[in-house]
Amino acid sequence: MSQSEAIAYEQLVSVARRILDGASTSVEENLTLLESYSNTFDQLVASDGFSQLAPERLQALDAMHERVLQFAQSLEGNLLHEMAHLRKKGQGLVKYLDVLPKRLSSRNVKKG
Repeated sequence: MSQSEAIAYEQLVSVARRILDGASTSVEENLTLLESYSNTFDQLVASDGFSQLAPERLQALDAMHERVLQFAQSLEGNLLHEMAHLRKKGQGLVKYLDVLPKRLSSRNVKKG
């Protein structure tokens, strides 16, 4: 395992531990950590760094990866619930104000 692959492996384990600690309560922070984890994981896959790991490390990483995926799936469910709640709240505000627009859009406007 080269030096850069060892650093990437340590980064992957470090980010996975921060994700699984659950210390971050912000959705944005969780998404940033998951993005960092995904990028580091892709970097290791591209450099074939997993084939050079010891079996014990590979098994530990596999278990940790499974827990990170479960966390991401639970976060997806929470985000969908929060989006529905915000949409309902927005509709209530529109009814209260009774002013145009009659619809709320949660999509960004395309530029260009």
